[in-house]
Amino acid sequence: PGQRRLIEDVLERRPDAVLTVLRDPRDMEIFPRARMVVITRGYGPHSIRALAETLSGKLKPRREG
Repeated sequence: PGQRRLIEDVLERRPDAVLTVLRDPRDMEIFPRARMVVITRGYGPHSIRALAETLSGKLKPRREG
């Protein structure tokens, strides 16, 4: 509950914030206010590294859906 409230507060104050979802892509449905979402399929070191490289521009993300 605390994490959810924190994310909602951030999205309210910074609508351009990037929501990062680790492991379960359905978690993004909890925050429909998020304009930009980056999803990983895990929370291990490889996933976190790929996330950091994507956010820094070193890795080009794939769009699914």
